[in-house]
Amino acid sequence: MMSIIALQGDAAPPPVVFISDTGREGLFYLSGTGSATDADGATVILSGNKLYKRAYSGALHAKWFGLSEASNNNTPAVTAAISKLKSGQELVIDAGEYKFQGALRLPANKRIRLTSLGTLFFGPGDGLIVENTHDVYLEKVVGLSWTSATPDYSSYSGSGVTLLNASNTNLNARWIEGFRNGIKVTGDGSAKGSQYNKVQFNYLYQNAVGIYLTTESTGSKNWVNENTFTGGRIAGETGLRAEKGPNQTDYFNGNKFYNIGFESLLNGIDVDHFSHNTIIAPRFEQVQYGINLKSNTYSNTIISSSIYEGSFVGGGVPGNAGKYTTVLGTLLTTGGMMSGALSISNYEGKFLSLNRDPSHSANSATLGKILSLSNLVNVVP
Repeated sequence: MMSIIALQGDAAPPPVVFISDTGREGLFYLSGTGSATDADGATVILSGNKLYKRAYSGALHAKWFGLSEASNNNTPAVTAAISKLKSGQELVIDAGEYKFQGALRLPANKRIRLTSLGTLFFGPGDGLIVENTHDVYLEKVVGLSWTSATPDYSSYSGSGVTLLNASNTNLNARWIEGFRNGIKVTGDGSAKGSQYNKVQFNYLYQNAVGIYLTTESTGSKNWVNENTFTGGRIAGETGLRAEKGPNQTDYFNGNKFYNIGFESLLNGIDVDHFSHNTIIAPRFEQVQYGINLKSNTYSNTIISSSIYEGSFVGGGVPGNAGKYTTVLGTLLTTGGMMSGALSISNYEGKFLSLNRDPSHSANSATLGKILSLSNLVNVVP
C-alpha cells in the first residue's frame, strides 16, 4: 500500500500495489514499460519507465482524475475523465458538492453514459453541453443560486444543459436551477439540428426559461424537431419558449410535451415558428400569461382534461389561441362552465367549440363560438 507519489518515486516498485490516495484508491498492477504520454495518473500511473494499470471493470469514477469537494474548479478533472472514456463506457460523479469554472462537454465522436449523483455548481455560464448521442443522469445542477424573492433574471446566463446537434440522447435531470435556460435544445453548423431526444426532468427551478428551443447558425439551415419532454415542474419566469434562429427555415415541429406543470411563472408557454407539436396534460397554476402562440405558430394540439379558454393569450389578447390550434378536452370559461369538449381555432385565433349539449351560460361566456352536437344534421348525441 502506498500513495501515487510514493509509487512514482520508488526505484524498485513491486509488481502489484494498492494506491491509498483519497478518492483514487485502487489496485494497480505492473503492465510493462512506457512514457508519460501513456499515463493519465488515474487509470495508468508511470513509475520511472514502468506502467501500472488500475484493475477495474465497468464505470470510471471522476474522483480518480481529481474530482474533489475541496476544489474550486473541477472542470479539468471531469474533462480529463471524459476524454479517457471509450464509446459505451460510463463516468460516475459520486454524491457530494462540486464546483466548476467552465462547462462540461460530452463530445460528438463517442457515445458515453454520464451518471452524476452530486450537486454541480457552475456559476455564470453553461453547465453541461451534450453533442450527438449520450445517456445522461443529473441529480442537481446549479448556476446562480436563487436567493431573492424577486430575482433579476436579466443577470442570469448560460444553460444548465444544452443539447447541441443532439439525436437519440436520453437526458434525465432531477433538478436544474439558476440559469438563463434550464434546458436548451438547439442546432448549429452546416444543416444540423437536434431531434429524437428524450428529456425527462423533475424540477426546473428559478431559471429565466425552463425549456428553450432555438437554432444558432447564421448561414445554414438548422432544426429542432421530434423531441420528447416529460415533466416535472417548471417555476421561474417562462416555462417553455421557442424562438426562431437567425437563418432557420424549418418550424419547430413534431415535439411532444408530456405532463409538465407550469407553476409560479410570468409566462407559461411563449412560442413562435412553432407548428405540429403536441402538448399533453399540462398544468397551469399561478401563471400570469398562460399560452402565447405567436403569429408564426399554427396547427398545434393540446390534450387536457380541462383548460381555460382565457389561458390562451396569443398576441397578448386573452382567448386568442393562435392559428388552427386543436384542444381535445374540456375548454373552460371564466365562470367555470364548459365551452366545448373539442375546440379548434381559426386563422384569427378564435375558437369554434363542439359542445355535447346546449349551454346558455357557456355560449354567453365564451370568446369564440359554440356548436352543439344536438344541432348537427343526422347526428344523434
